[in-house]
Amino acid sequence: MASTEPDTLRNQMGSTASVIAEVVADLREKLPDLSHPTPIDDPESARFHLFDSIARFLKQAASTIPLVLMLEDLHWSDKPSLMLLEFVARELANAKIMIVGNYRDMELNRRHTLSVSLGDLSRERLFERVVLRGLQKHDVQRFIEIAAGISLPPALVQAVYSQTEGNPLFVTETVRLLIQEGDITAGRSSKGGTSSWEIRIPEGVREVIGRRLDRLSKRCNEVLTIAAVIGRQFRFDVLKMLSEGTTDGQLLDAMDEAPSARIIEELPDEVGFYQFTHAQMQETLIQEMSHTRAVRMHALIAEALEAHYGDEAKEHAAELVEHFAEAETVLGTEKLVDFCVAAGNRAWEQSAFEESHKFFLIAYGHIDSISVGEKWADVTFGRARVLWLEPKLTLQQVWDLMVASFEAYLVDGQPEKALDAIRYELPFDPMLTGVIEPLERALSIPAEGSIELAWIKIRYAIARHTQLADFDGAGKLLSEVLAAAQQSANRQLEGRALIHLCQLSYFHGDFEQAIELGEQSARFALETGDTVTLERAGFLTLSQIGIGKFEAAQKSLHRASEALAGRAVGEWARNNAGIGVVLSRAMGLVGTNTATLSARITDIHHSTGSNFSKKIRVIRSEKPFPLLRKQTE
Repeated sequence: MASTEPDTLRNQMGSTASVIAEVVADLREKLPDLSHPTPIDDPESARFHLFDSIARFLKQAASTIPLVLMLEDLHWSDKPSLMLLEFVARELANAKIMIVGNYRDMELNRRHTLSVSLGDLSRERLFERVVLRGLQKHDVQRFIEIAAGISLPPALVQAVYSQTEGNPLFVTETVRLLIQEGDITAGRSSKGGTSSWEIRIPEGVREVIGRRLDRLSKRCNEVLTIAAVIGRQFRFDVLKMLSEGTTDGQLLDAMDEAPSARIIEELPDEVGFYQFTHAQMQETLIQEMSHTRAVRMHALIAEALEAHYGDEAKEHAAELVEHFAEAETVLGTEKLVDFCVAAGNRAWEQSAFEESHKFFLIAYGHIDSISVGEKWADVTFGRARVLWLEPKLTLQQVWDLMVASFEAYLVDGQPEKALDAIRYELPFDPMLTGVIEPLERALSIPAEGSIELAWIKIRYAIARHTQLADFDGAGKLLSEVLAAAQQSANRQLEGRALIHLCQLSYFHGDFEQAIELGEQSARFALETGDTVTLERAGFLTLSQIGIGKFEAAQKSLHRASEALAGRAVGEWARNNAGIGVVLSRAMGLVGTNTATLSARITDIHHSTGSNFSKKIRVIRSEKPFPLLRKQTE
C-alpha cells in the first residue's frame, strides 16, 4: 500500500477505503479526503462489513496483477486476526491471490486459536500445509561458508549439523557465535575433529543466545534488558528515559554494539526505532530477570511510555495496558483501568471484539475500586457490550448492566452517554424485566422533536410491543417516529420505523399493509446499509406467504439472503428467534432448498465469530404458520 499511487489505491479500494481506514490509520494520510463510514450499531455486522471490505479490496487489487501475501509468526496472531484470515481465505478462493503464512508448531496445542483456525480451513480444503524440516547437511555447509567466507572441514559441518539438527535459527545463532568467538577463522578452519567442535557448540538455542550476549559489554546488556521488557520493538527516546546515569554517547555506543552482533536491527519506518532480530533474543533476556525486578521495570516503562506519548497516550492504550497490568502492585489500578477502557473502545471501533472483551474484563475486575460516575459507567457499559462473547451470560444480565451504566451516566451529568447506553441494540425478549421504566425516563432527556428522541421512541415502542403486548401504543409511537424521519429526511430512521411497523402489521394479521411497509423499508435499508432493518426483512416475506404471493416471497427472500450474504446477521444472532430461522421456515413453505440458505448463514456467522451457527434450527414446516391457518380458516 505504501508504494501504490493514491489514485491507483483509490480505484482499487473504491467504497471500501473509508472502512479499511478505520483500522489502517496510514491510509488516511495517503487518501486525506476520505469520509468516515456510516456507523453500524451491531458488532457482528460491523465486523463482517470490515472483513468484506478488505476481501473486496484484495480481490480488486489482484484482478490486475496476481498477489502474494506473506504472514509471519501466525502462532502469535490474536483471534480477530485469524478470523479475518479465515474469512479472506473463503472469499478469495478463486482470486489470483496466494497467502503464505508460517508458524512454529511447537507453540501450539489443540486449544490454541491457530489450531482451531487451521482445522476449520482444512475441512474446507482451502489451504495446503507444508511442513518445513531442518536444513540438510549440505545446506548447513553452504550457509556456514557464505557466513564465514571460508571453506570448512567436514568435521565442523558435521558438528553443527548434529548439534542443531538443521534448525535454521539454531544454525544461524551457532555460526554467529563461533564467528564472534573466533572459532571459525582461516587459521583454525582445518583443526580438530568432530568431537572437539561439538565441545565448543552449545546444546540449545537459549544457551547460544546467552553466550552471544556474554560477548557484549555490560552496559550493552543492561540496555538490551530494558529494551526486552519494553517489547519486541522499542524506541531510542524511551530507552534514553529509562537509562539513568547513561549519557547519550554511551547509549549510542551500546546501541551500535548490539546491531553489529545482530541482536537487534534498526527499522526503516522511523529514526531510532529498533526491534530484536528474533523473539528468542528478547525472551532470553527477560527470563534472566527476577520477578521483582521485572515488575519494577514494567512500572518505570509504563510511566516513561505515558510521558513519551503525552496527549496521544490513549492512542497507544493497548501497549500501556501491558505494562500497567504487570506493574499493578507498584502503580495501583487507576491508570490501568483508564487505559483498559481506552484500549477496549479502540478495539471495539476496529471490530476486534475479542480484544475489546479482554480489556474490559480486566477493567471490570477492578469495578469495586471505582467510585460510581463516568469512569464506572464507561467500564460497565463497555463490559455489557462485549458480554455476548460469553455464552453463559444471559440477556437479562446484559440489560441490567446497560441500565446500570445509564443510571450512572445520568448521576454524573452525561445525558448523551446515558442515551447511547439505553438505546443500544439488544433484542427485547418478553421474559426480560426492568425494561419499561428506564426507557420512559430516557424519553424525558432529549429535546422534543429531536432525532435523538425519535431513536429512543423506537426502542420504547419495541419494548411496549414485546413486554406489554401494547400494539396500539407501539404503533402510535412508531408513526410519530416515521413522521419525524420523513420531515428530517433521515432515511435510516425512516427505514427502521417502517420495518417495525411492518412487524406490527404482520403480528396483527394485516399482511397487505405489512407488505407495503416492508417493501418501503427494504429500499431504505439497502440504500443506507442499515443491517438491523435488513435483519427484519423476514417479516415481509412471511406476510407475502400469508396471502399466497409465493413468487413475490421468493424474490423478497432472495433479496434478503443476498443482503445477508453481504452484511451478516447481527442482533438476532444472539437470540434463538433469529432471522435465519424465519427465512429457513419461509423457504420451506415456498419449496426452496432450506439447507442451502441455512448453510450460507452458518458460514457467514462462522466467518464472523458468531455462535449463531450453533443456534440455527432449520424447521421445514409442512403446515402453514398459525396466522396463516387462522386467516385461511
